[in-house]
Amino acid sequence: MNGIVTILKIRTLQALRMLKDVGWLLLLLVAPLVFVFVLSGLETIADQNSELPLLLAAAVLFGIHFKRDDKAFLERLKMPSIIIYFAEYFYAVTPFFLLVSLATGRVFYALCLYGIALLVALVPVGLIKKKDRAGNWSLSAIPVNAFEWKSGLRKHWPSLLLMYFIPLFLSYFTASILVGMLLTTVTISAFYIEVEGKEIFEETAHPFLWSKILSHSKLLHAFFIPHYVLFLMLHSSYWYLLLYMSFVTQAILVFLIFFKYAQYHPRRIVIYNQTQLAIAAMCLVIPILWPAGIFFLVLYGRRAVNNLDQLYV
Repeated sequence: MNGIVTILKIRTLQALRMLKDVGWLLLLLVAPLVFVFVLSGLETIADQNSELPLLLAAAVLFGIHFKRDDKAFLERLKMPSIIIYFAEYFYAVTPFFLLVSLATGRVFYALCLYGIALLVALVPVGLIKKKDRAGNWSLSAIPVNAFEWKSGLRKHWPSLLLMYFIPLFLSYFTASILVGMLLTTVTISAFYIEVEGKEIFEETAHPFLWSKILSHSKLLHAFFIPHYVLFLMLHSSYWYLLLYMSFVTQAILVFLIFFKYAQYHPRRIVIYNQTQLAIAAMCLVIPILWPAGIFFLVLYGRRAVNNLDQLYV
């Protein structure tokens, strides 16, 4: 029993550390958007008797379970691994159980979450094996100068999976896809905190930055193609909102690139962008604050160019 409590404490600390890495100001910004997601999901459960939320929960838990590589560590606890897995997943789904049962009154539906947790725990772990370094998740379609995406997709795929697919499951609601695009872009911001070596630069500042913006923009909008298609199929009369959110996500991406290289130095390991991103994103999302958002883009764009030019001297 003590071993399970210890494991759950470790998982709680890991979750809090992940939230801290995102940044509390940024979390405060996206909290209302997450609230919209939650309300949409609860409405789907209460009114439409949909199994999609359960399928999504199963997909997320199975995805995490299949990628686990901590079996050897858990075996040292001298306790059956299945019990530990179930305790972890039970702990993870309990907040959702309480939310669904209290908000919708569908207790049996909420209990299905525990059934999914038990089913996942019974499946052997590690079915998705890591390959050797040369072949592990090569993502060869991603261009070389978008290495941030290759690294980010490997490291942050669980959170990105949630932010990406939940809006698609809830696409019946007009706001779902729009909010999902914004949350996905915020999640992608974690791709841009690590610093590469100076050797990767082959061009001077202007060509390098614009080439990077172009290739990363192509990836971002290709990433959102399912969102674009579903939104236009279901909510074509609100096409201008989709265009607006596409502009916002594009502007946030440009800001992330500008901010990274405005702060760049080969000796730095990471560049934390949570606070500045939260402020810039708020200015870009709210139309009345656009002048401030454009100011941030110009400011950090000029700083990025000047900083890279100095490194080439």
